[in-house]
Amino acid sequence: MRRIYNRIKYFEKFRKIIDFSIVLMIAMFCFISLETGNHNTGFLSVKYLYLNIGTIFFSIIIFSCLFRKLWISAAIHSIILNILAVVNYYVIIYRWVPVSTADINNIGTTMNVVNGYTFSITKNIVLIGCCFCISGVFTMLLYQREKANVEKNIKKTVNNLVAILVCTCVFFYTGYFSENSVKPVQTLTWSWQESYHQYGYLASTIEVFCESLDPVKMPETYNEKNLTNFSERRKHSSTNTQYSDVILILNESYYDLRQIAEITTDVPYMDYFENLENTVKGYAVVPDSGGGTNKSEYELLTSNSLQLAPNIVPFNTLDLRKANSIASYMSDLSYSTVGAHSEPALNYSRGRAYNELEFENIYFDGDFENLEYYQAREFETDKCLYDNLIKMYEKLPSEKARFLYLLTIQNHGGWDMNESADDFIHVNEDFGQYTEQINEFLSCMYLSDLALKDLIEYYSNVDRPVVLCIVGDHSPAFANEIVDNMDDIVTRLKLCSTPFLIWANYPIEEKNLGYIGMNALVPNILQAADMPLSPYYEYILDTSKQVPVLTAFDVYVDKAGDIYQYAEKTVYTDLVNQYLNLEYNNIGKHAERIQELFEP
Repeated sequence: MRRIYNRIKYFEKFRKIIDFSIVLMIAMFCFISLETGNHNTGFLSVKYLYLNIGTIFFSIIIFSCLFRKLWISAAIHSIILNILAVVNYYVIIYRWVPVSTADINNIGTTMNVVNGYTFSITKNIVLIGCCFCISGVFTMLLYQREKANVEKNIKKTVNNLVAILVCTCVFFYTGYFSENSVKPVQTLTWSWQESYHQYGYLASTIEVFCESLDPVKMPETYNEKNLTNFSERRKHSSTNTQYSDVILILNESYYDLRQIAEITTDVPYMDYFENLENTVKGYAVVPDSGGGTNKSEYELLTSNSLQLAPNIVPFNTLDLRKANSIASYMSDLSYSTVGAHSEPALNYSRGRAYNELEFENIYFDGDFENLEYYQAREFETDKCLYDNLIKMYEKLPSEKARFLYLLTIQNHGGWDMNESADDFIHVNEDFGQYTEQINEFLSCMYLSDLALKDLIEYYSNVDRPVVLCIVGDHSPAFANEIVDNMDDIVTRLKLCSTPFLIWANYPIEEKNLGYIGMNALVPNILQAADMPLSPYYEYILDTSKQVPVLTAFDVYVDKAGDIYQYAEKTVYTDLVNQYLNLEYNNIGKHAERIQELFEP
């Protein structure tokens, strides 16, 4: 017995090592869950395995100091990280971007649209479940060990705590924040997979979180002294004595699949859009494909490219008070303004954002009447929202010009809510499991086309000058699945290019602008309406003549269609950098804004 007792006492010397080894196993299986949910089919290099597993390990250890029990901290981490893995798995399928810390405020938005999606149990979900169960077994082992061993030596406990804090600080500093850190400080590029799949989900999420602390990056060339003369360079001053009413519609998932695939249908689905005359048409390049409405909405309303803040949800992250937007700009021109969306004001914090962007009249879900739906689909049709828009338009005072902005919802995913018999449009090609989704999506596009026809017929008969613009917010999520190569930048550009149309009920110069950045759309609307342009809007139009597309994913495109990275030196570098400097002066945390650059 004495021999057994002595052996137990000998192994008790290594109790902490055994406990930490168990925690390391829990961290490893949590890591496997996260990478499975991250759709990562490759293998991380050894140093990034160490970084991600170590991050979970030290997080469990640190929180155990708070809970005073390793097993409690391990259980909480295991539950949270495995739930995150499952959520992330489905989010990437339907939104094509991973969950990040910026999405915390979007939980309400997610719950409002989650019923529109189908969640099937795949082998990835089963693997995550297995990892969770194995983590649970190791957690129970920790529980049994800690129940039998209670540390009573206060001095030893304090020493352990200090050692843990020192080791944790050294790990995170050398792993993330030192000059020669294991993971480079900035890794996120136009393709999120490049970072998340190379460096790991957790390490990349930490980078996104760090960027969110100061979300707008100051350009290296920023110098306010170089901007002071911009207010004097105004070229365009309107000669109009009566400003046009302006209608701006951001249409949910309004996208032409023919950009990325050979598609023919039994019935045309954008016939009215394509044949409408007296228009300015083209494609607007938006920040994301397959999702990201709020990013598109921000770029459209502010004309600010998210290249300076690529990993944020703008309305949740940015302080928009006194922000310069098309709403505040039109108010300065004595317009009555309306901002409207048929979903709850909490979604993407739009209730707060629309107020801060200075919309005078704001409408959300409860303010819309006589709502209609396309068979079993849960989202209001364009037709009924346009009918509501007309009522809002007619309520505005007749003595003032009117600006109305509407965000629609009809074409929101998923696209498997209706029976096949309810589809109006059918593709002639076979896209496998996506064929039925494409049919339902194109049927929604067909309804959008009919609704646009009715709306323009209404404004054709209004005895006031009206300019109307419709543009899509992003491609449908399944578009990412039917392309050959998501890692190709040309494909990415097409996936992010949504159709737009500017029309007036009086003659305007008809033209096709091809591809332009979403940030350039409003200046083009104002130019088509012959309205005053701020120095900022003017510079955007001037830049567009040489560089029509400024993306939010590290590249820009010149008039010849050649693609360049912002970081490389080109003949356009000074032109592009000056735009980014102007934008930073507008929204940068450390800038002293020169307000006259952004006013009519």
